[in-house]
Order: sequence, then C-alpha cells, then structure tokens
Amino acid sequence: PKNLSTIGKQSFQGCTKVKTIDISAKINSIGDGAFADCANLTSITVDPTNTRYTVEDDCLIDIRENKLLQGLPTSVIPQDGSVTQFGSYCFSGVRITSAVIPEGVQTIADNAFRRCNELVNVSLPSTLKNLSATCFAWCPKLAEINLPEGLERIYTYVFDSCALTNVTIPASIKEVLENINQFDIPELDEIDELGAIETDISSEDFE
Repeated sequence: PKNLSTIGKQSFQGCTKVKTIDISAKINSIGDGAFADCANLTSITVDPTNTRYTVEDDCLIDIRENKLLQGLPTSVIPQDGSVTQFGSYCFSGVRITSAVIPEGVQTIADNAFRRCNELVNVSLPSTLKNLSATCFAWCPKLAEINLPEGLERIYTYVFDSCALTNVTIPASIKEVLENINQFDIPELDEIDELGAIETDISSEDFE
C-alpha cells in the first residue's frame, strides 16, 4: 500500500515465495524479524529518499539505531561502524557460509543466526558481552567458534544442534543461563575453563 509506514515484527516470517523487497520512502518503522526465514529472498532495495533505512553490502540497516535488520545470502556485514546492533532473526534461515561480527557490537540478538544451514565460520569481536538465546542454534555445519575474552553472558540454547566438539569458556564469563547441557552437543568431549585446570569431560557427563 502506498501509505504504509510500518512493518511489524515477523510480519512476513517464513514467506518462502518472497524474492524481492522494496522499502518505500514512507516506511519509518520495521520490526525485528519482519522478513525472517524468507528462504528465497535475494534482493532488498530502499528508496534513496528514505532517511531511516538503507541497504549496505546487501544488508538492510536501521540508520538511526545502527542495527542490521535483515541479511541475504550475498551479504557482507559492514565493518565501518554502521552496524553496532543485530536485530532478532536478522540472518535466520539465510544461506551464508561465514559471518564477521564487527568491533563495537556488544550483543548478538536472539535467533540472529539460527538455522543458517551453511554457516561454517564465525568471527566474534573483542567488544562482545552477550550471546542471546538461540542466536546460533541449529547451524549444523558450525563446528568451531572462539568465544572472546570479555564475553560475560551466554543465554539459553545458543549453540543448540550445532556441530561443535569443544567450547572454550573465557575467564570473563559471569553467567551461563542454564548449565552447560544447554548446548545439546552429543560429541562434546571437553570444556576448557580459562584460569582453571584443563579437564577432559565425557559427553556422558551431560546426559
């Protein structure tokens, strides 16, 4: 509609027939996850006169909040300071193979990279403080990730059903919301806690 100004949270989630999205100049509010899990989405454009939103490197960005709202399989996350937040579901179901999270980002929102079936490599910034619930859940090819020193909180089911075989917990961690079996990693055979004696732990210890 010509007079549409708001697209609510998860408005088009799971609409697999959506291939392109054109954001008009009048759109001034887009909720998190508005286009989540649109498996065939390949293009997002924004009217150049829209002062709230832009597309940079195939990422839909809220200029006012420096928030990445939606990614595409061809997205390259900007490293120029234009992204300091990630919206919920921003890459959910997107067929990306790698993600470099920019310095300055403190929180990766819930479900941000869930169900990224081709995701193999993730680089996390030194500024990261929080990994929100299920932000990397159900990424079956994600076999390794380095948690940076400075990370303080790991929320529930962050790495549920990933291919991780070990997790290094930095000394800066203040809270893990649920004990370590939240990771649901059948092959998990060790956890290295910085500042403690390295211990081999069988996956049977988490059953």
